[in-house]
Amino acid sequence: MPEAQNLPPTDMTLEHFRATLGPPLGLRRVLQRGRVIAAIGRWRHEGRRIGLANVKARRLIFSLNGGQALQWRSGRDVASAIARCGSVSVAGHGIDATLEIHGRGDTLQILIDPVWLERSASAEGKSWTEVESAQRRLALCAQALVALTVRGDLDMRAIVEFAAPLMIQQRTTPPGRARGGLAPSTLHRIRSLVERQLEHEPDRIPSVRHLADEAGLSLFHFVRAFKVSEGVTPHGWIVTRRLEKAVALLLDGQTPVTDTAIFAGYSSAAHFIDGFRRTLGVTPGQLRSASLAD
Repeated sequence: MPEAQNLPPTDMTLEHFRATLGPPLGLRRVLQRGRVIAAIGRWRHEGRRIGLANVKARRLIFSLNGGQALQWRSGRDVASAIARCGSVSVAGHGIDATLEIHGRGDTLQILIDPVWLERSASAEGKSWTEVESAQRRLALCAQALVALTVRGDLDMRAIVEFAAPLMIQQRTTPPGRARGGLAPSTLHRIRSLVERQLEHEPDRIPSVRHLADEAGLSLFHFVRAFKVSEGVTPHGWIVTRRLEKAVALLLDGQTPVTDTAIFAGYSSAAHFIDGFRRTLGVTPGQLRSASLAD
């Protein structure tokens, strides 16, 4: 085997992960002209320290469990966070820092060669709001997890090409009040209201009209202002929040699919399953089964 430093970025990252995280639970590579341009793998571990400078591929990370304490160290700078089940994050490559993970970890990672990523024609001309990107990243991670478990069920190359624009171009909502959008305090109040109800009373998520009344605007002006601020309609934003909660519950493996529908604020299991499949490309049962696979 060639020296690690002479390997292409994706293979070099895989070797580093094997050395620090152990062998992957599952792994599939994507080739172009005999070269590994990407890989999709899943790692379970009991806490590790990773030198990020040796990670040479761009990554999309899907947390299949949560609660781990994460700590990044770069020189004297230290940042901490708690991992959240079902979260999706984009990570750069060649960062001069270390990541310490305290607690049992379980992640799906899509690794992409940064050179191929920059040159990918599929990454050109795509621009989404952060809310839209969050839903798209969640969809491709769910599909990748199922594809990793059920070999041949989904096209790995298509998943990687779909991931590219989401990893190279991210447009977030600018800080402050967008022209014609909601005031930051009003937007925060609306978001908090929906998220609080989704957490504690998911069967009583406020209607868009109720949210408009809460904002002191007509329904028409509220929908328009909300879309200016968030890039999607209030309904689209609520759908994304519901999906994120449903994914976290499914990955946790403790809640039946029918109860997941209720806890995520859907009117029925049938409505939940249909909407989940149309939006994420896999069924709730497929995602649950893939997450529990050994």
